[in-house]
Amino acid sequence: MVGLAGVTMLVIAEGDAATCSVTHMLRTFGVCDVARATIAPELSALTAEQSFGAIILDMAAASLEIGAALQTMRRDGRNPCQRTPIVALAGEHDQPLLQALNRAGITDVIRKPIIDVDLYGRLQIMLSETRPFILSRDYAGPDRRRTEQGLVDILRASGLAPLHMRQAAQRRDQWAAHDKAKAS
Repeated sequence: MVGLAGVTMLVIAEGDAATCSVTHMLRTFGVCDVARATIAPELSALTAEQSFGAIILDMAAASLEIGAALQTMRRDGRNPCQRTPIVALAGEHDQPLLQALNRAGITDVIRKPIIDVDLYGRLQIMLSETRPFILSRDYAGPDRRRTEQGLVDILRASGLAPLHMRQAAQRRDQWAAHDKAKAS
């Protein structure tokens, strides 16, 4: 597991309530330094100046300008945040903008309402897995293909996996041991 202490995060959120909620979750994970942006020029300035462990985008603050700033960041090889993981926190009605942000290179999406276990697990995966970076005519960003097994293993190791996930992982391990014994 990746320790989050000492990791600087950038939260893009509209309003103090959303920022405080996400920042509080990050602090419970051990993150001490959280920067904040609300509009595209702030995002561009912050990402050009320093690198972040991850960027968390609340879709309530998302706009086409934010998407354009993220796309510029992904395409700029000199930008310290070019390969920084970006997770979007999306509600049910965010689909059209979410599709545009997918093309801008976000790494992952978590559906609202957000619970700390989901955010922690996704951050662990994004920070521990180095995904190939794709730079093509139509897309700049991480390869978003992943297996759910990685999430189960990380959450199980942290003790945060929901009961049904832990039970499914135990059954999987039992079947693997059974198949191995049967093959011997």
